[in-house]
Amino acid sequence: MAARDTLARNSARKALAQVQQAEKQSGFLYNGEIGLARWRSALAKALNGDALSTVCIYGSSSVVGQGAGGGGVAGLLTYGKNKLERGFVGRVRSAIAKQAGDVGSGIIPHWYTWWYTFTGTWVDSSVGGLLNIHSKRGEAVGSTVSVTFTGTSFSVVGIESAEGGKFTIAIDGGAPQEFNSNGSSEAAKEYKYNGTLTNASHTAVITVTELVAGKARSGFALIGVMYGGTSQTGVKVHQIGYAGGKTDQIATNRTTYKPTTVDFWKPDLSIICFSSNDYSGQTPLSTFRTQTQTAITQCKKFGDVLLVPVGITAADKEIPITEYSGIYKELAMINDCAFFDTYARYNDSFTFAKDVQQFIASDNTHMNDYGHQDLASGLYNAIFNN
Repeated sequence: MAARDTLARNSARKALAQVQQAEKQSGFLYNGEIGLARWRSALAKALNGDALSTVCIYGSSSVVGQGAGGGGVAGLLTYGKNKLERGFVGRVRSAIAKQAGDVGSGIIPHWYTWWYTFTGTWVDSSVGGLLNIHSKRGEAVGSTVSVTFTGTSFSVVGIESAEGGKFTIAIDGGAPQEFNSNGSSEAAKEYKYNGTLTNASHTAVITVTELVAGKARSGFALIGVMYGGTSQTGVKVHQIGYAGGKTDQIATNRTTYKPTTVDFWKPDLSIICFSSNDYSGQTPLSTFRTQTQTAITQCKKFGDVLLVPVGITAADKEIPITEYSGIYKELAMINDCAFFDTYARYNDSFTFAKDVQQFIASDNTHMNDYGHQDLASGLYNAIFNN
């Protein structure tokens, strides 16, 4: 009996392996038919002009779009505003816009400091943010933050709480519109500028105008801004990355303030792109598995999940980076998620990715322009043509 049971289990495992191998599609996408079923529905509505679908891409500096040097070839990814366009997230966003219409930038977190100009008193605040990272609160009347953008609408994302305050938004020197972030909701909120903008370059200035009397610390707590494009329906892609980020940042819930990483956006598709910093810090595999599972469970409340290991480095640590990728694949199968096998796409070899494909920047950590374009092409194909 025991022998027959063992034979049956081995046969089942072999059959599962064959099915999983058969599901390997163009671009190394696994479990796409099942794992992206709800996303295909949201995408169909968006492409039909009936809805605005939301994609959140979570990760570390690879998602932010950082790169240093060209890996022996041309194509540098410099520090600056081009990160929103030249990293793989921005390239995916641009490709989607050609199909579904331009709906704008998605969130630009305040820690993308190359986008913002701060004056006055702005301090790190514990009242919520993205990826378990603080918001930035203006704690002095007259403190400002300005941003230049090209689009037809503008919104500020901040925290409404008992420690909030009043602020204004003025665009291109026009009359300021006043908003109040003081309230009892203790949650993230979108504050929309009410006005018609041409699809041209604009400068928005956010000014703190009033604090809460009797509070030791108060003021408007900024998470980020968004600008809109010319389309009202389509696919909005949020680039939610933090340099040095690990999986625990998306898995961690806030207890005092409503978490904004997932709950605020309610994404139709969450693309989780951690692993490289967990590898660098040698996060125990059991911890990595538990944290990733927590993140999957949170994201699947609202839509589908695509797991994408991003960042490939020379194998010089006790736990190989491919072990973290293997956990992504394992959890994708268990949770009916999709898995995009970037490491297999790079032949499971840092040397191949750097010297043959020429996708790795000279810091031997981040992708260069070519690598970002290749990942964007594969990811776009996975979510549009699965």
